[in-house]
Amino acid sequence: MEGSRPGRRRCRFVLSSLLDRNLEEKISSGYKAWELLLWFYGLGPGLFYGILPEKYYKHYCKLVIGIRIMYQREIAPEQLRLAHQSLLEWVLDFEKFYYQQKIGRLHFVRQCVHSLVHLAPETFRIGPPSLSAQWTMERVIGAFGSLIKQPSNPFANLTEQAKKVATVNSIIAMWPSFEWVEKDPRGSIDIGNGFLLLGPKDARPYCLSEAEQDAFVGFYSNPGSVPRTVCRWARLRIPTGQTARSRWKEVDRSWISKPARTDRNVKVRDLSNVCFVLTRI
Repeated sequence: MEGSRPGRRRCRFVLSSLLDRNLEEKISSGYKAWELLLWFYGLGPGLFYGILPEKYYKHYCKLVIGIRIMYQREIAPEQLRLAHQSLLEWVLDFEKFYYQQKIGRLHFVRQCVHSLVHLAPETFRIGPPSLSAQWTMERVIGAFGSLIKQPSNPFANLTEQAKKVATVNSIIAMWPSFEWVEKDPRGSIDIGNGFLLLGPKDARPYCLSEAEQDAFVGFYSNPGSVPRTVCRWARLRIPTGQTARSRWKEVDRSWISKPARTDRNVKVRDLSNVCFVLTRI
């Protein structure tokens, strides 16, 4: 959900294609790795809630917690400890639920299951997996391919482009001050704790409806502090670098002839429990 407009359009296209295809029929032929990741680790916690028995759902969520953290480009030490603990518990529960220390079920414990035990320690040693996994290599190949400007002699041109990139990287490694630092988008507001409000926004104060005022009353501990008007923002960048988008602007940007099929996995938290609600525009 982060990146340039083409990246956002590709994300929406992938999500739309996921909703139009049967996972059971295409799991071994038509799906790409990224689509399966989005299904299993992105939409899965909402789709499987209430379907899987509670014991297996909690076991599944431990894996999701660890893998989601491992896929981040930047991982804080406390997040790495949480991921390591979650993955260790998942591996132990996997052997308890499915293996049960039986020789006849030893083939269930595949290499990918055991590798999760070493994932967090290796991340501490060499950095996030996103910097060394195949995704990075594919991205580099795609980036170099986009730099080719001479179709008549592509390999020589590719060599020159790679030399330029290597030269720039070497200079930045020796003089880090030369590296370009991305600034906050124009018109954005930093509200602290890694959260950033992004436009577009209301040009004038928006009057809350009765239902919206009731929602604010339920949110605020002091009903007297509930505002009558607010200024709505379309997007919010969260500490992980991802961008959350509001229904308010997403509906306006939908196509008239073909409305956007945008699903949202909403995490609802109260004092007693945590549940997931899948809503559709």
